[in-house]
Amino acid sequence: MAKIQPAKNMSFDLWRRTDDSGFPETMISVMAGRFKLLSEPMRLKLIAALKDGEKSVGELVAQTDAGQPNVSKHLTALLQGGIVSRRKQGTTIYYAISDSTIVELCDLVCGSAQRNAVEQALAIGAASNYSTELDTKN
Repeated sequence: MAKIQPAKNMSFDLWRRTDDSGFPETMISVMAGRFKLLSEPMRLKLIAALKDGEKSVGELVAQTDAGQPNVSKHLTALLQGGIVSRRKQGTTIYYAISDSTIVELCDLVCGSAQRNAVEQALAIGAASNYSTELDTKN
């Protein structure tokens, strides 16, 4: 099956466009479905395992340390959501990321979570230091 390519000048920022009623409802629903698809930790593990290239189901089972039925179930969801593609060679099925923006999105979210964790740790440390200062003054 041939992959359909978008026009080079096609804009993908429809979700940012607002009117009197807010964001286009159809795009909000699509985005929510995409985020829901990514809300399963096992699916994120599979995306991370596939970020460097195609892997067989057996390789993904070994890399994620999960059972084959569980890995297959999540790969099917990712396939139906258009995030991964699959091909069969003999009796082996291989999966690959078909939407590279998903890896970029995961990188952004991971980086943001790490920054927030550091900021919280620093805030707790600063509060702890402040508390220690008050204790020594009393």
